[in-house]
Amino acid sequence: MSYREAVINEATKTTLMKEHETSLIHTMEILIKTVKDLIVKSNQKQDVLQNLKTEGSTRNFRKERNTFSRVRKQF
Repeated sequence: MSYREAVINEATKTTLMKEHETSLIHTMEILIKTVKDLIVKSNQKQDVLQNLKTEGSTRNFRKERNTFSRVRKQF
């Protein structure tokens, strides 16, 4: 292999490595964005669940209070 071929071969390897590196960086950026989106969605779901639990507790409290009021009125 001549010097010229060796230089071209090495330059090609370097170029391919840089392209691969760029591709990996792009893929990592997409993964990071996806994970952030999933975290946000998870937090939103937790907020909704917490609101439902709170709302359910309030409903149960009202239901029990109303039942108590009805029973008390009977006596």
